[in-house]
Amino acid sequence: LDWRGRSPAQVVRYRFAGLEMLLGSDTVVYGRDGGHRVGAHAIEEGTTITEARALDMWLENSIGSADDAAICYHRDGRVQGYQLVRTEDLPACGDADAGTAVATVARAKSVLEFVKQHCVDDDATYCLTRAAATDGSGGALELWRVDDGRDGRSATPFARACATLCLRIARRVSGDRAQQRRLLDRCVALADPRRDAAEIAEAHLLVARSFLGPAAAAAWDAFGG
Repeated sequence: LDWRGRSPAQVVRYRFAGLEMLLGSDTVVYGRDGGHRVGAHAIEEGTTITEARALDMWLENSIGSADDAAICYHRDGRVQGYQLVRTEDLPACGDADAGTAVATVARAKSVLEFVKQHCVDDDATYCLTRAAATDGSGGALELWRVDDGRDGRSATPFARACATLCLRIARRVSGDRAQQRRLLDRCVALADPRRDAAEIAEAHLLVARSFLGPAAAAAWDAFGG
């Protein structure tokens, strides 16, 4: 998560392993729900499509419910050609196969089970990381619970990233004002007062707006509140 970066191009709801997740994606998907959908992917001409890149395109297409992938090859911003690939065939673009995609899904389910077993506290923030590998294999998963310190701030290295994440989610919450306020309160508690002043100010404004009625909220928006 880049806490200084922009929001993703779109946010989609994705059900996987019995969980409904809210995921960000920058992949443009053409088509309509219920119809044929195509995900667009830009690759510089001459670049080798690695197994990781192929799996990334496959995952993005899967999340976006795209049937095919339109791989656009470009050079200095000029399109040189296109390749249309079925989503299920994308792993083969990186010298992988369908078995690799199946193994990736199985691994993802294992990680989600790990998260479900250990993320058990309500109104808590967790960060999942992977330790550096030392023997050539994947490093061990590490789960961090972002706790507030004695001064109400978090001492973990993920506090500012989580503050930004809470603010982004709160912006999109509609209807459940209590949930939105919890997210905004969490944002203020985790943000750095010196470096994240703008985010903290926005969080306070959104909290204030959440207490307004529909008419007052509309007037607030009309005046750029």
